[in-house]
Amino acid sequence: MSQDLRDPSNGLILKGYDIIPNKPLLYRIALYSADIVETILNANPEIAELWLEKIQDEYMVMKKRCDLEHDPSACFNLGFYEEFEKNLANYENGGSLKISITKNKSIWISK
Repeated sequence: MSQDLRDPSNGLILKGYDIIPNKPLLYRIALYSADIVETILNANPEIAELWLEKIQDEYMVMKKRCDLEHDPSACFNLGFYEEFEKNLANYENGGSLKISITKNKSIWISK
């Protein structure tokens, strides 16, 4: 099961201020159940950290596009990424990070 989560097609994306699974990961969560995926991610934090690094890379691209190219859509979305960075710092310091699956269901991960 943890090998399934390590598949490079899995990942996380930002939707507004929420961190949500991409479609391949959402499929895996539906297949195995959110509780099992949550347990595996908490036992293997390096899996989620790879996904989080991709969002950080997106943040750097957006910041560059906003600051250097004055791209209005990048500047508009930058606030979502800045909030993500705050939540990520909390996660890095021992806190938890919420991955929203549905309106009423979330996975919480911690290091």
